[in-house]
Amino acid sequence: MNVEWTKQAERALDEAVDYVFEEYGWDACDRFLFRVHHAAQLLEDHPHLGPEEPLLSERQVKYRSVVVGHLNKIVYCILDNHISIVDFWDTRREPEALAAQVD
Repeated sequence: MNVEWTKQAERALDEAVDYVFEEYGWDACDRFLFRVHHAAQLLEDHPHLGPEEPLLSERQVKYRSVVVGHLNKIVYCILDNHISIVDFWDTRREPEALAAQVD
């Protein structure tokens, strides 16, 4: 299955990459990006890899999430012909605020 990132997810990932680079340098940033892209590649072959996202369980669309590293989640949904990564969460943030930004 093809994986597509929404603009919101791309922005959130860019912010996370900037933070990791500024705080920890290029090597840590490179490892972080490897983990993110590896998780996205796993979703191509295993779309049901992540459990349903509890913060979004009341939504009409069934959202799932996979943890990347210890502090981030890829939030996605399975559509007819592709996987849509809708957001990239920093799990240290307020959970309700994270859930509110998902369309």
